[in-house]
Amino acid sequence: MGLRGFFRHLSERALLRSALDLEAEIHGLYEALDNELADEGMPEELLRVLSEEKEHKQLLVNILGGRIRGKEAELVLSRGRFHDLGRVQPLDRDAFGPVWRRLQGIRQREADIRLFYEGLCRKAKLPAVRRVLCFLAEQEDIHVELLDRLLGNPVDPG
Repeated sequence: MGLRGFFRHLSERALLRSALDLEAEIHGLYEALDNELADEGMPEELLRVLSEEKEHKQLLVNILGGRIRGKEAELVLSRGRFHDLGRVQPLDRDAFGPVWRRLQGIRQREADIRLFYEGLCRKAKLPAVRRVLCFLAEQEDIHVELLDRLLGNPVDPG
């Protein structure tokens, strides 16, 4: 690897570390919500997102740690994530009123992270890194739509 390749490798790792920081942040927001809703119970859809965010975090830790490479990463990225978004019904605002603003904040943060990943996805030079960032952007897009549906927000059909 020449000097140019070395610096590209370093910059791509920095992108993945930034993604890891974002995944840790959003996972923490869902964990805090789960703790706050301990008595009422976190909706199943949000528990699934919490689990996915934890998986995203672990994926990035494993890639950065060299425990997952190439074909293994592709296998992880190709696994289907199942959200039947068409069946997601708005939450009862009376029951979830105390955390409604928090849910709106999480939704906005997911949208911000999605935009960040989309930008990085377009800029990444290494195909494997691009694939990870595009995958994360797709996942955050699903999470934004799921939260929109839970919050009763209008959803773009496209």
